[in-house]
Amino acid sequence: MEAVFEGGGGDQRLPAVSFRVPPKITFAGEPVPLSIPDVHERLDKELQINCYLHSNTIFLMKRANRWLPQMEKIMEEHGIPEDFKYLPLIESNLMNVISHRDAVGYWQILKSSGQELGLEITDEVDERYDPIKATEAACKYLKKAFKKFGNWTMVAASYNRGMSGMQRAMDDQ
Repeated sequence: MEAVFEGGGGDQRLPAVSFRVPPKITFAGEPVPLSIPDVHERLDKELQINCYLHSNTIFLMKRANRWLPQMEKIMEEHGIPEDFKYLPLIESNLMNVISHRDAVGYWQILKSSGQELGLEITDEVDERYDPIKATEAACKYLKKAFKKFGNWTMVAASYNRGMSGMQRAMDDQ
């Protein structure tokens, strides 16, 4: 399959490449269950989509070079697996954005959660916008979630759903 782009120098043919999902992947030292068809398909979809968002990927890499070393250091001090450094990339593209549910900053922290995790959030100050302070708060959450769930995969899932939401989903199953 090829894509044809017309430009000043004539037509250019560019191959469309399908990236293969590796046979084995781990997250935070735990195996990703790629033998489950739905898990494999969802990972394959994300891989294909994100490999072709070139301009977005380039800017994300530039922001990552600035912030990830600082975040990695904090996470290491808290004993959080290195794979979790990608969470704020997924949550916000390393941008201080506000979600439709009013989660804020790189780590997409809700107001109530941020206050519970020790961030100052007032009419004048919102430390959820501070990448370093928010990383400290996220580490507190991740450690607390690990204590509750006992594995890092469940911790990652709970980051988006919340610990209560994750527990309800587990109870429903």
